[in-house]
Amino acid sequence: MSPPKTAGSTWLATYDGELWPVVLCRDELAPKPFIDSRSSPNAVPAVLLGKRIYIWVNENYLQAFDPSKDYLEGLPNFLASLNVETYRHNKDIQRSHLRRKAFIEDAIHFNDDAWWKNYIESNRAARHLDRKLSGKRRPHNASTDDDIQIVSSRNSKSSSLGPEKRRKLPNARAGMNSGQLPTPGPTPIKIRSSQSIAIDANDARVDDDLSDNEDFLVHQSKIKSDPFVQDSSDSEDDEDSKEQQLLATRERNKKRVKDKAPTYNDLTIFVGEEHTPFSVKTDAVQHKCDFLWERKQYTDDLKLHINLCEETQAKIQAKEFEPVWQYLTRREFTPRIIDSDSGQKLEKVFMEEQKDDAAMKIIQVYVTASKIHFEALQLLCVNKLRVLYPLSSSTLLIVATMSEMAEKWDCDAETEMKGWLVDHVAERFMTLIGRESIALHRLLSEHEDLRESVFERLPMHKDGRMRGEDRI
Repeated sequence: MSPPKTAGSTWLATYDGELWPVVLCRDELAPKPFIDSRSSPNAVPAVLLGKRIYIWVNENYLQAFDPSKDYLEGLPNFLASLNVETYRHNKDIQRSHLRRKAFIEDAIHFNDDAWWKNYIESNRAARHLDRKLSGKRRPHNASTDDDIQIVSSRNSKSSSLGPEKRRKLPNARAGMNSGQLPTPGPTPIKIRSSQSIAIDANDARVDDDLSDNEDFLVHQSKIKSDPFVQDSSDSEDDEDSKEQQLLATRERNKKRVKDKAPTYNDLTIFVGEEHTPFSVKTDAVQHKCDFLWERKQYTDDLKLHINLCEETQAKIQAKEFEPVWQYLTRREFTPRIIDSDSGQKLEKVFMEEQKDDAAMKIIQVYVTASKIHFEALQLLCVNKLRVLYPLSSSTLLIVATMSEMAEKWDCDAETEMKGWLVDHVAERFMTLIGRESIALHRLLSEHEDLRESVFERLPMHKDGRMRGEDRI
């Protein structure tokens, strides 16, 4: 006699003509847009293991799952000799890899539907964190939920989960049809001849999410570029043309400085591959940033200047340098700290979304300032983050992750930043576990010093502390 087909139990369903393990789900635990797409009374929500997405199954055709049986007999293991390009173009290899993962990694643990709901939501939050860290935004026509695949559950045993019966939610994508990795890179800078500092902050790049099922390719490739994108390098003529345009832009920027009437106490800082000029007062650099001051030079044509673009230690693009320039000229950068009846706050920052955006900008300025050992600016960033306290769970983890990307040069600002982060993470520890468990685990597992400091700062009640550490 077959066991009851209850929510949380593991069964086998036919998917793409093969048996796959699935976990049956309660309606209230599956995404509402997915539940609204139910097409028949026999349709049951389930998590397709391996792919780890929500699908519909027909309960009449589910088969019992026997963990002692080898459902992968005869299925070749492609991982030992996996080639990224081969994986990208061969759907059979992709499906075989995920089906193997479904049986040997997912099904044997018999996790219930509540566990998978938490996993999928946490992993979605981690992908969101990755997008923020890489500075990418999703396309306007992209799915709001990559963990849903609507599959017909009509009364056909052979095709209850067949690809020919699939249909998508509006604006939804199925499974792992799109798997581009974020590819970090400098934002192109557009020079406007009417301004001495011309930075276009409106340039936006987009990319698709990295599916959890494709994480192994990141480690397999050992590269930072996108392994799923075909080589689309330009021809030699195009490369020569771009190089000529770059050289011409540099010459225009230098000419603008050369043609400018000399002014007492002026200094020009050239930044980025286009050698974008930033004009500041000599005193501001001399008394605020030793790193920059030590790199000053003088020529008859450019007068007193700093070629920051030639610094291998401080690879900074013009867009990144703009807040540094603001601080050198005004001792501030936007958003500014202002006083109010209720205490300090950041100007024009009121709603949670504005707080998140402000925190993202501030930590980016902190990282940039660390590259040029600009401690005063780093300390201002820490103070602004204190004003924003408390941050949302996802933004707090992004700030913590990005702070670890800053260059460490043993300054007081690093101590201040770490102390604030440790206090903030420790205070919200259990909330972070509940809402951002995967992202928190990733952060603490990759940064041992931060992990130890957080655990030391947790409440001293041993049972509560151990419960927290065990859940990580």
